[in-house]
Amino acid sequence: MKSLAASISFISLLWFFSLLVRNQSEASNDPHIPITLLAPAQKSEPRIASPTPTCTPQSSPENEKLDSDREMTAENALNASLGTTDWDCDGIRNIKDNCIFVYNPDQKDGNGDGKGDVCDPSLVDTKFRDSRCDQDVDGVPDFKDNCIVVCNPDQKDRNKNSIGDVCDKAFPRPIFTLKPCAKPLPVTPTISSRFESQQLNIVVTRIFDFYFI
Repeated sequence: MKSLAASISFISLLWFFSLLVRNQSEASNDPHIPITLLAPAQKSEPRIASPTPTCTPQSSPENEKLDSDREMTAENALNASLGTTDWDCDGIRNIKDNCIFVYNPDQKDGNGDGKGDVCDPSLVDTKFRDSRCDQDVDGVPDFKDNCIVVCNPDQKDRNKNSIGDVCDKAFPRPIFTLKPCAKPLPVTPTISSRFESQQLNIVVTRIFDFYFI
């Protein structure tokens, strides 16, 4: 009995394997069943990171215009050095005036050398100054006045600190309110000291040399 059972089991196992092999063979011959082939594995190459792109600033017309606006012109430099756009108050801008330090609204230039007659070294003393700028109308031009915003025709300065007594009293508080003379006084042209004359001429010469030479 045992040998018979073993034989039956062996025959059943053989029948199962034969059936399995038959089904696989039929599947391979059937054109409607796709056969998937595995592609050989490819070696992966190491990836090299690309360098980080850098942004190069591009100049735009707007930026170029802003840069040009920031540049100081010869006229701006001259006015900043002299503290005004018309030093002698003759109605001619400093940059156009043929005598910056002498009042000459007519701009007369007899010999045509570019220097007005009233300040031509060949005709007058170059230390001569005639500015009609006088904020407090005390008869003393602003560039000589020891208290520009307060009427003080006498120019008193007891402690000799170059600040008029009427302004010295308010120190250290600045005077912001203009206090002109009740009766305006005519400005008197003056002969500047050699030092004052040299300083003004140096300022103008250096600015024109820098921008035009």
